[in-house]
Amino acid sequence: MWGIALQGTCGLFWRVALAYSLYRVLRQGRSRFLNPAEGRRNNMQTVVLCSQCDQPESKCSCDRYCCYCKGLEGIRLCVDGQYYCPDCREACDIHVAETHD
Repeated sequence: MWGIALQGTCGLFWRVALAYSLYRVLRQGRSRFLNPAEGRRNNMQTVVLCSQCDQPESKCSCDRYCCYCKGLEGIRLCVDGQYYCPDCREACDIHVAETHD
């Protein structure tokens, strides 16, 4: 008897969860509900640090080369803290951490 839900409580939970989901769709708009990371990306300001020296790209003094192909052209710090060339960024679908001002 312990740990067994009473009959009907699972259905109640499902109805509450469905109602909350519909509420979120109506409140935030359909596109943000379908892609919640998009809403967080616009609201959250973060600084990505180099994985070797724990500094932002502007203050990083590490040797900059692509972590995949070891290329030296157009190297930028990306959201995972590694440096990538433009070709590897596109192939791996990795975004640059911050834009140049």
